[in-house]
Amino acid sequence: MNMNKQDKVDESSPNNLLSCPFCGGDAGVGFCGQGKGFYFINCSECNASTDQLSGYNFTLIEARSLWNKRTWL
Repeated sequence: MNMNKQDKVDESSPNNLLSCPFCGGDAGVGFCGQGKGFYFINCSECNASTDQLSGYNFTLIEARSLWNKRTWL
């Protein structure tokens, strides 16, 4: 699988998200908790998301980076 132009993101912007790696749906940012809570990214179509159960408080940059990471086989 090759990356195409639409799969590239501007790494300098924390809000740019790739489409869902499972269904191609749009991704959005969520926030859990109050105060120092944590961010997660989820798909609006299939509800795939970055880890919300590990207890680690992801920053927006970390959550986006996890979501945008792709492993090409």
